[in-house]
Amino acid sequence: MTASLRFLVTDVDGTLVTPDKVVTDDARDAVRALKDAGIGFAFVSSRPPKGLASIAKALDFGAGDGDAARRPAAAAFNGGAVLDSRLRMITFEPLRDDDARVALDLFAEMGVDTWVFTLDEWLVTDAAGHYVAHEQHTVGFPPRIVDSFEGVTGIGKIVASSADAGLLERAEVALGPRLSTDGRALRSQSYYLDVTHAKANKGSALRAIAEHAGHDLDEMAAIGDMVNDLAMLEIAGFSIAMGNAPPEVKKACDAVTAANTEEGFAKAVREHVLPHAGEERS
Repeated sequence: MTASLRFLVTDVDGTLVTPDKVVTDDARDAVRALKDAGIGFAFVSSRPPKGLASIAKALDFGAGDGDAARRPAAAAFNGGAVLDSRLRMITFEPLRDDDARVALDLFAEMGVDTWVFTLDEWLVTDAAGHYVAHEQHTVGFPPRIVDSFEGVTGIGKIVASSADAGLLERAEVALGPRLSTDGRALRSQSYYLDVTHAKANKGSALRAIAEHAGHDLDEMAAIGDMVNDLAMLEIAGFSIAMGNAPPEVKKACDAVTAANTEEGFAKAVREHVLPHAGEERS
């Protein structure tokens, strides 16, 4: 027998929000239903910490104070920055400077549009880059335009962005062997290749959230849509893939819900999480 579900950790883009980056009324109602059922809730994302502010506001995170408000409730940079319910940093695993330089040099050589995220800033060299406006809409704040990334430290994430998915696949393959064992390159979308510290993964975030919440991993449910979500989906007691997830993600999960264009998150909560709250599962 496995334990009942006591906590849900969700990805954000492609999962919790619509393609237009909206938290729907149905999704908000689902989160409230989790709370009413005594099930904990947290969200993790490849976004920077500031980029999660709109999600926290939409879900009324940060209400209350004391120890509960300071527990892990969210994670940015694919888990590289673990945050409390008010999005204050608890832990941060920055990219090593040498790994950052290797990635930046390779992306420059390949002609890939490149961004750098620190805890507080988003840096770009080309304001007219193909996905800059899209990312600004997603994270909710504008980038700072710089001549180069020389001397930037405390990097949480480097992103290579391109409408050419094949180019990013080649960049991912080429970069992997050049990084140290502390570096990792993984696509968060077909058009984004993220470079982070190896410890910056959603599995580590789920473990940290579970530990601070006092739950075993088999009491944790997780839901996501992309390959970078597998680190948490594979260790959660119950895993759910979005209907818009690629086949390899669906295959790795215990259940598949509808797409994020069809209220898949809310349906997953109602059909797969709430029915297993407070009861034993076999």
